[in-house]
Amino acid sequence: MKNANMLTFSIGILFLFSFATSAQISGTTYDWIEETPLDFTIIKAYFEENLVGQTVSDKNGFYSLSLAKGQYTIKAEHTQNNTKYYTDENITVLENDLILDLLLMEEIPEMFALEDLPEEIFSETYTTGSIELEEEPIITTTLITKPSENWTLQIAATLILLLVALFLITKKQLFNKKQKTNSIELSEDTVLSIIKEKNQCLQSDIVEKTGFSEAKVSLIIKSLIEQNKIQKQKICRNNVLSPKK
Repeated sequence: MKNANMLTFSIGILFLFSFATSAQISGTTYDWIEETPLDFTIIKAYFEENLVGQTVSDKNGFYSLSLAKGQYTIKAEHTQNNTKYYTDENITVLENDLILDLLLMEEIPEMFALEDLPEEIFSETYTTGSIELEEEPIITTTLITKPSENWTLQIAATLILLLVALFLITKKQLFNKKQKTNSIELSEDTVLSIIKEKNQCLQSDIVEKTGFSEAKVSLIIKSLIEQNKIQKQKICRNNVLSPKK
């Protein structure tokens, strides 16, 4: 009975400690060519070739993932109309949250399979490798083995810690959602002010002046056009933007 209580207490402590030292990695998944959000994209985080976390983007392409401090490889995969898209990014996670937009490229299909090649090109026989299913995330824990005299206090402390962690998670999610909304509105105001100031400008000029990515500028321009605040004209190969009169 005492060992079971110690295990419960240890898991609660480790859970709170892991959350307190983790950072929130969030962003949007895009198609590299069309610059449109990709919904239901699978995002996986690897630490030293071990899968340590994964999530799926929502219908707007937004995703969020909590990771402890360290260096990771982020891999994203998306399938649409029998076409696969993928990307991978190497990142370093510190204490601060990180905004990471992912641009996925279309996967180039193999020209031929190994089993389709003639046997004569091999000296003896040839075999094809089998595809192995990816292993489940590896989670390592260190149990606290220090004995305790009052297991009732341990359970109460664990419940308090879990409630505090739940409160912090909810508060952080609400803050991130509000911060994201304010960031989008601020970005739209910045782009609109540049267009009004120049009266006419190229979309590439906005990318250079704001420092925003091409995908982000494209989404902001689309939103401003839908709000009937600006208009876009195709002149040669350039997109010319001007305020809506």
